Amino acid sequence: MDDTPCHNGNRPSKSASDISPSDAMDMDTAGCSNGQSERTPKGCSVAQLRKRKRGNSMEDTPCQNDNKPSTSSESGCPVAQLEKRNRGIRVLSLFDGISSGFVALQKLGIPVEAYYYSEIDELGLRVAKKHFGDVSHSLGDIRSLTSMKLQCITPIDLVMGGSPCNELSRVNPYRLGLNDPRGSGALFYHFVRVLKELREVNHGTEIFWLFENVRNMNDSYLKEINKYLGKEPVLIDSRMFTAMKRERYFWSNIPGMELLQKNPQDSHPFQLQEFLEKHQNRKAKFSMLNTVTTQPNSLIINGSSPVLMNGQPDRMWMTELEALFGFPRSYTDVGLNDQQRQALLGRAWCVHVIEAILKPLVPLFQKNERPFLRCLPLLGKKIDSPKDSVDERPESSKNAPGLQRPGDQ
Repeated sequence: MDDTPCHNGNRPSKSASDISPSDAMDMDTAGCSNGQSERTPKGCSVAQLRKRKRGNSMEDTPCQNDNKPSTSSESGCPVAQLEKRNRGIRVLSLFDGISSGFVALQKLGIPVEAYYYSEIDELGLRVAKKHFGDVSHSLGDIRSLTSMKLQCITPIDLVMGGSPCNELSRVNPYRLGLNDPRGSGALFYHFVRVLKELREVNHGTEIFWLFENVRNMNDSYLKEINKYLGKEPVLIDSRMFTAMKRERYFWSNIPGMELLQKNPQDSHPFQLQEFLEKHQNRKAKFSMLNTVTTQPNSLIINGSSPVLMNGQPDRMWMTELEALFGFPRSYTDVGLNDQQRQALLGRAWCVHVIEAILKPLVPLFQKNERPFLRCLPLLGKKIDSPKDSVDERPESSKNAPGLQRPGDQ
């Protein structure tokens, strides 16, 4: 099975008369509600909005470049020609899941000044709050994000998200598509709406954005998404970054993403054996996993378990799956059983891929000399200095010819 439903966060109830595309684009932007969590920005009137320093935007620092390269942002300037913003990045993550984007930013060493996220899945929220609860801010359901609320959190540098794909994937015979209000597919239009409204209140600051969804969708859905985002997608397979197949479409204005396009002639340099727990006499029977979904049988290859332990068939351990996805081992260990943990991973982004996409943004923000230290203690080693950092990557990923993991210098 190639693809199954992925992000379930922000799923509307079946009885909800959700939105149409026009509704999403023209939604009333009345003032903030009072039902925000205690960590969300305060303010229900313009008078209460905090004034924020205007970042270096394309309007402030125009790019003098008559021959616009293909690897450019929407304003026509390659990242190399944009001035540094001299601060940490400010992020809005929609359909946040387990905060894969935050993990990628940390591994890249990009300091996060503010991270706002929209997610309603309770298990996903439990994981995100464990790791980032003191530095991130929950905004609740994406459908509650009005223009006034968005103005409360500006400026924003990066908007990213992947709306639920279960109503789009061909694997789902009962899929409802993008426009049926009974399903979650229509939440895509809220991503479009939020991005549009945020641009209008973002104080001129350039917004980079990233949207992801399943590859295995009908052409009509793909054309609709292309129309509203104004771009063709790039197909990226995680097998170029880890020992796991995971083809996904990505739309973005971040320069250079097309260089990550899947090439059928590319070989994969990573082996499943390198991600298995060491010193446990565990042996991989295959070189890589198929697409990991929310279903336990997605870990079976040709009717066989992919791992032997002491010569006997054994299942993949959750810590090994976490490493394959690019998370620290035990990242999802928040009192959940293995099936719940796999379901969260099956809906998550592959962190290795997101690192590669976001890497061009590194020069624009202050370099964090101690990347990913918040999560490293999960690996069982206390980190006191950058020299003590634990490199969890397999040996082949450090030395593979012609390919570097995001973050390699």
